[in-house]
Amino acid sequence: MLEQGSAADEVVARCTHPPAIEYEKRMIFQRDGAQQLSNSTDAVPRYAKRLRVLIADDNPEIREYLQVYLRPDHDVVGSIADGHEVLRRVLDLHPDILLLDISMPGLSGFKVARRLRQDKIQIRIIFVTAHAEPAYLREANRIGVEGYVLKGRARSELLAAIKQVEEGASYVSPELR
Repeated sequence: MLEQGSAADEVVARCTHPPAIEYEKRMIFQRDGAQQLSNSTDAVPRYAKRLRVLIADDNPEIREYLQVYLRPDHDVVGSIADGHEVLRRVLDLHPDILLLDISMPGLSGFKVARRLRQDKIQIRIIFVTAHAEPAYLREANRIGVEGYVLKGRARSELLAAIKQVEEGASYVSPELR
């Protein structure tokens, strides 16, 4: 297995299209004399499975905080402040997880999530929001959002929420359950 910081890491950081990433990783592994990978995702080294996360929040300080907080464990592929831009960038960047604020300029987080679900875009959505009202959580559930984390709890809950959602479960901040 190649160490972090290798040529494979550089390719993963440079590529934005999943098939291109797989192709580049396979070529590097073959070139470096590493074991040839099968088509199974189980054969992909752990570091190559880093989740691609897109952050969408109108507050630049929160976007910056989330980027710094998530980078050690995830690939932050973008940081966006506008709902319309989120829809465009999801299609370009192919993130695995979208961290989405509900109160966004342009389109609200609810409208963005609804549109992504209607268009059958394969992405897991976690609302990171200040809204603790039950009506907001009910609407998130109706749309089919996988996670709901309150901003005041983001530091203590966000990594756990991402892990649960990535594994196919849902996550809601404990005080809203």
